[in-house]
Amino acid sequence: MTELRDVLREHLRHHLAARDRDAVAALRTAIAAIDNAEAQPVPETSATEQLLGPSPSAEVPRRTIADAEAEALVRTEIEDLRDAAGDLRAAGRDDSSARADRQADVLAAILGGRPRASGPEPE
Repeated sequence: MTELRDVLREHLRHHLAARDRDAVAALRTAIAAIDNAEAQPVPETSATEQLLGPSPSAEVPRRTIADAEAEALVRTEIEDLRDAAGDLRAAGRDDSSARADRQADVLAAILGGRPRASGPEPE
């Protein structure tokens, strides 16, 4: 488990208690991005497995990602939210644009309070 994920979860608990919907949405999305990055690639499945599900022996442990990779994923989420805010603003959806900006600000503030993780950027 990455240190960044722990920080995001701590912030999530705080924002859940404060009932801050925008922050909760941003944090859940960032945590999900990290969780998805830790998933193992799915091998080709047979027709039987597609119908009945994988055999218990097909379960594999999640891969571990470095904190630098987790940080890069969150930075990508911030960029995506900023891009979406710009698109929404251009479409005249100022309320939705402000929400996307707020979500990006929540994640950026969390990363801003941390030293930048070193390591390779994910491709």
